[in-house]
Amino acid sequence: VYKRQATTEFENVPAEALRFLARTIRVAPSADSVAIAQNRIAEKSFLREAGLPVGDYAVIASAQDVLDAPESLFPGILKAARFGYDGKGQAAVADRSAKGWTQTAKELPQPQVWEALGLLKLNPPPIRAAEKSSCMP
Repeated sequence: VYKRQATTEFENVPAEALRFLARTIRVAPSADSVAIAQNRIAEKSFLREAGLPVGDYAVIASAQDVLDAPESLFPGILKAARFGYDGKGQAAVADRSAKGWTQTAKELPQPQVWEALGLLKLNPPPIRAAEKSSCMP
């Protein structure tokens, strides 16, 4: 049983530092969890593999990937796969003809994630009226 523990609420703490700490104290979230959260590509792959819904996206690793982006991703947002936050490392693009978006893609760190803007299509269960209970008037 660990007597000491460390936690982080910031996903850009180096995962290797958390692995080092985990040798002697309890670390939460785990280094592996933080490593996934640090990379948008790994994060989306992890969620999809877990069977969770993920919005449309494409990995952009070259100039050709930018040109080949499917129409379903417009309008969209181009994001650095790592270290982008609070709007940094991101660029919104309304449509394929938007001036300068291919240049923006070349200027952002590689690789990137191109995400479609819009609602995630889910099939939620039907909403049922709550039954009257002792906690409801």
